[in-house]
Amino acid sequence: MRSTAAKIAAGLAIVFLMAAAYLVRSCVIPQRTAQGEVGLRFARALVAGEFELAHQMLEPKLAATYSPEKLGATYQEMVSYGGEPPTDVRVVGVLDYWPAKQPGDVGWAYVAISGRSFSEAVTVTVTRQGERALIREIEWGRP
Repeated sequence: MRSTAAKIAAGLAIVFLMAAAYLVRSCVIPQRTAQGEVGLRFARALVAGEFELAHQMLEPKLAATYSPEKLGATYQEMVSYGGEPPTDVRVVGVLDYWPAKQPGDVGWAYVAISGRSFSEAVTVTVTRQGERALIREIEWGRP
């Protein structure tokens, strides 16, 4: 039978390990996650006007909804009020778990697209199809 001190020490060790795991998990670099990498490549392609490349990052169902031309038009509509090209594209946040997550989803990424006088974003849900990580859903603009 274990002593009270041993039980307390074991309990504290578990609490310490759980806290350490939480801290390590919260120190994730968003752009280095699978969803962050896909979201960043997608946003950079939009900013560069490479709408064919951006289109190739969409899963087939979404690709049928967004032609390269529609991607370009939707992006331009989102940033047109800025009056200048974006100067910064960065992954601001990622999620591995969220209420609307579906089987096969890798994660969710919020990617800011900004210039000196404006700030917008695309939010993407990334899913796995075979070996490829593709965008299943896009939200245009800031919340």
